[in-house]
Amino acid sequence: MLNNIKMKTCLFFISLSVSVVVWGDYTDEQRLRENILKDYNKYVRPVRNENESIQTYVSFIPRHILQLDERTQVLTVEGTLVMEWRDQFLTWKPKDYGSIQVFHLPDHNIWQPDIFLYNSADVGSNVDPRGDTNVLVSYEGLVKWNPPVTFKVYCPTSLRSYPFDKHTCNMKLGSWTLDSKKLNVSSLERVVVKPSEVTSVHWKVEQVSQFWESVVFVPDSYNVVHVSLVIQRVAPLYHLTCVMPAVLSVILTASGFFFDSRHASRYIVGLVNFGIVTFLLLHLSVALPAGSEVPIIVRFCGACNIMAVAFLVVTVIVNSVGRRNGTPPTQLVRLFRGALSKPLCLHVFSRDDFSSERKNYAESSDGTNEIVDDKSQPHLRQDWLLLADGLDRVFFLLFSVVYVIILAATLAA
Repeated sequence: MLNNIKMKTCLFFISLSVSVVVWGDYTDEQRLRENILKDYNKYVRPVRNENESIQTYVSFIPRHILQLDERTQVLTVEGTLVMEWRDQFLTWKPKDYGSIQVFHLPDHNIWQPDIFLYNSADVGSNVDPRGDTNVLVSYEGLVKWNPPVTFKVYCPTSLRSYPFDKHTCNMKLGSWTLDSKKLNVSSLERVVVKPSEVTSVHWKVEQVSQFWESVVFVPDSYNVVHVSLVIQRVAPLYHLTCVMPAVLSVILTASGFFFDSRHASRYIVGLVNFGIVTFLLLHLSVALPAGSEVPIIVRFCGACNIMAVAFLVVTVIVNSVGRRNGTPPTQLVRLFRGALSKPLCLHVFSRDDFSSERKNYAESSDGTNEIVDDKSQPHLRQDWLLLADGLDRVFFLLFSVVYVIILAATLAA
C-alpha cells in the first residue's frame, strides 16, 4: 500500500515537471490560442443561450470600380467587407496571458456569420468571394473581420444620356440562412466612405450610402444591409469620339450653304458630312448594347444623317433651278427682288454678275452637255440664278431653324 502511494506521488511530480517544461516553451499567445480553441466548435453559433440573437455589424468599403458591363448590366467592384460580432466563447483574462488583450486567428478556425451578396451576378462560380484572412479577437469576445472582396452585382443601367449617363447600383448584404432571431444584421454607422477615395478609370463615384432594413420572407424576417453607389461616366474620351463628330456634322451642313450650289465642292462637303455621321452611327451600334431605349446621342446622329442627305437633295434642286431655261415664275422673281431681297441679302445681286460671254451650261435633250449662248435673253438667265440663290438661302434658314429645334430637344432631354 505504501509503495503504491510512493509510486503515484512520483508519477505526479514527473508529469508536473514535464508540463512545466512543455508550457515553459510556449509563449503567452500560444497558450491563449490552445486554451480558447481547445473545445471550440466553429459550426455552432457562439451563444450560451440558444434563443439569443448575435448582433452583427456589416459594412462595405468600395476601393476600385473595375468595370460596368452595359450589355450584361453587371458592376464589378473591389473593396473591403467590414464585419463585427461578439463571440461569447472567445473570452479570456488578460492577466493570465501576459496582458494580451487582442490577438489574431485564421478565419477558418472560428465561427463566421454567413454574410453573402444577395444580388450577386457571380453566384455559380464564386459563392464566397472573401478569401482566407485573419480575424482580430479581443479579450471581451469582440471579433473584427475585414476581408478583401470582389463583388459582381446586377446594376440596372439606362443609356439614354450616354455618354453622360449616371447610374445607381445597389448591393444587398445579409445572412443566407439565419433569420433576424438568430443573426441580427445591421449597418456599421461609424464607417463613412468618401466618394473621392473610390478609384476608377471610366467612372466617377458621386455618392456612397449605406442603410439596413428588415425584409420578411414568410414566416421569417431577415435583416439586409444596402450599399448604394451613384456613379457618373467620365466622358473626356467620348467628347472626341461621339460628341465632336456630331457637332462637326452640324457645322459642315451650315458651312456647306456658303459654297456655290453649282460648284463641285458643295457636293464633296455634303458627302463627307454624310460619311462622318454614318461612321459615328456604326461606332455607336458596336459600342452600345441593343435595347428598347435609344440613347439621345444616337437620335441626334440619326437626325444629322437625315439632314446631311437633305442637304445633298437641296443642292441638287437648287443647282437644277439655276440651270433651267425659259421664263421663271414671275411672282417668285418679284418676291426675291422685292420683299425678300434685303432679308436674304439678295440686293447685292446685279445684272453685271455674268461673265462677258454670258454663257451657261445646259442639258440638251439627248443628255449631253452643250454651251448655250444667252445673248438673246440674258435677263432670264439672271432671273433663274436669282431664283436659285433665293431658294438656297431660304433652305439655309430652314435648316438653321431645324438644327436649333434638334439641339434644343437634345439639351432638354
